Amino acid sequence: MDKLEELYEWAEEPTYPRLRQAVPSLKRPEALFGGGRVFKPSHDLVINGVRACLLVSGRLSEDFVEQQVTLWDEARQRAARRNKGDIRVEAATGIVVPVILGALINFATEYQTSILLWTVVIIATVAAILVIHKFRTGRFFRSRPGMAWAGLTAGTAIVLIGGAVADALLAPPAAPTAGGDMGPQVRAWVIGASRETALQGWDWVFPNKKAFTAAEQREIIERTSDIPAMSSWMQEHGGVDPLLQRVSVMVVGNARAGAVITGMSLRTRCGPPLTGTIVRHPPGGGPVDNPRLVFDLDVLNPRAQGYVAAGRRGEDYFTGKSINLAYGEQVVVSMEARSRRRSCTYDIVIESNSARGEQSQVVETKGARLAVTAYADGAVSSSAVKDLGAYSAVYELDDAGALTLTR
Repeated sequence: MDKLEELYEWAEEPTYPRLRQAVPSLKRPEALFGGGRVFKPSHDLVINGVRACLLVSGRLSEDFVEQQVTLWDEARQRAARRNKGDIRVEAATGIVVPVILGALINFATEYQTSILLWTVVIIATVAAILVIHKFRTGRFFRSRPGMAWAGLTAGTAIVLIGGAVADALLAPPAAPTAGGDMGPQVRAWVIGASRETALQGWDWVFPNKKAFTAAEQREIIERTSDIPAMSSWMQEHGGVDPLLQRVSVMVVGNARAGAVITGMSLRTRCGPPLTGTIVRHPPGGGPVDNPRLVFDLDVLNPRAQGYVAAGRRGEDYFTGKSINLAYGEQVVVSMEARSRRRSCTYDIVIESNSARGEQSQVVETKGARLAVTAYADGAVSSSAVKDLGAYSAVYELDDAGALTLTR
C-alpha cells in the first residue's frame, strides 16, 4: 500500500476520472489512493490501479507497462504470502501467550483465577500481538487482526477449560464436606464437649420439672464414670450445663488460596437462670482443662477472649491474632461459654477472610446442644450453691452411684 502511494505520486497524482479513463475496468481508484483506501484491496483493483498510473504518465510504452504490471502482481503475491504468515503468527500468539500466562497464574494461585488476573492476561496478549505487528510490518495496526482475536479467544478458552480440568485432577484433597471455592471459605462444626468438674461437678439443670423413671435413673447411674456419655445423655434429655460449657470446634480451610479466621463470636438467646430440675453432685476436686477461648454470655455481644488462670477471661483473643488455614488444613479450636447471671442458648459465629472477601458463618452443631445456665442463687461453683429452693425438683447423685429425689 505504501508503494502504491509512491506510484500515485510518481504519476503526479492524476484525478480519479482520469485514471478510470485510462483503464475503464478500474472501478474504485479512491480505494487505493487517498482517504477512501481499504484495508485489503482486491487483486484486480491493485493491478488495474498500477496499470492506470503507469499509462496516464504518457512516458511508457504499453509493453513496458505490462512488464511492470507483471512485476507488481508478483510483488503483491509475495506480500499476500507474507501477510498469511503474519496472520498465523498472530493466531499462534493469541493462543500461546494466554496459555502460558494463564498456566503460570493458575499454578501461582492454586487455580483461583480472578477477573483482575484475566484482565492482565488479555492486556498482555493484545500487547504481544501489537508488538509482533510492529516488528513484522512496521506498523501497530496495519495488518489483519481477525485471526489474532480468534486466536486470543481460543487461547483464553483453552486456559479456562484446562484450568478447570487441572483443578479437578491436581487440587488438594477435599474438605470433609463438599464445597471448595463454591461454598463457605471455612468449614466448621462441633466435634465434642467437656466439663470443668472443679466448678460444675456433675450438676445438670433442666428447664422444667422432671420425674426420672426407674429406667432413666439406671441410665444416669451407669454413666457416672463416663463424663462424655453422661453429657450426651443429659443433653439428649434437655439438660443444660451450669455456669459454663466447653466445646471443641473443628475448622477446615475451604478456600483454594487459604483463609484467615479473624474473629469468633456468639449469637445468644438468653433469659433468667433455669429453675426446673437440678441433678446435683458437687465436685471432689480435680484438674481443670484450660480452653483456648472464653466467651462471656453475660455481656451484650460475646466475643472470643483469651483464657486466664482459673477460667477468668482476658483480652480479646483476635486482637492482633488470627488462625491461618490452608485449603484442607484442619485445626481444633477449644472454647468455653460462661454465664453467672442468665440461661442462654447460643450459636458460634466464625468470621474469616480470604481472596473471596470477608465471610461470616454459623458453626454446625452436628446435634450438640449449645446452652448454659447460671445457678438460680448466683453461685460461682457447684460447691457454692446454698439455696435450692428455687428449683422445682432436686436430685442428689452420691459417690456410691445412688440417685435420690430430695425435693
